[in-house]
Amino acid sequence: MEPIQGEAGIVIPPAGFLRQAAELCRQNRVLFMLDEIQSGLGRTGKLFAYMHEDIVPDVLIVGKALAGGFYPVSAVLASREILGVYKPGDHGSTFGGNPLGCALARTALRIILDEKLVERSAELGAEFLARLQSLHSPAIKEVRGRGL
Repeated sequence: MEPIQGEAGIVIPPAGFLRQAAELCRQNRVLFMLDEIQSGLGRTGKLFAYMHEDIVPDVLIVGKALAGGFYPVSAVLASREILGVYKPGDHGSTFGGNPLGCALARTALRIILDEKLVERSAELGAEFLARLQSLHSPAIKEVRGRGL
């Protein structure tokens, strides 16, 4: 699931929703997988959107911002226990093992951390949201957001 729906508007689930979903998955021995391709890598004011609820997914999918927008690269993150079921050659990918993509991803991650872009997203996002919420117009039905 996506922790924040980005299509057809920004849809942020109610507080506790992700925690409940994670707990239901654990109770039923189902992997709790999050797609943070649109919401991850600092866009919400946390490195990943799921971090707003202090939970940890079993599998995390990241992309888009992973190479700073310069190159198509994505990744699946999980524990060795989960991803260890694959052996070399079991699974392929069009861009799998691409050295340029990996180098760009490492550089983009370093920049995100070194330049404190996650913190900056939280600051600017809070300021922008407060300004939007101060607007009063019958044309505005709802203001919602998290980070930038």
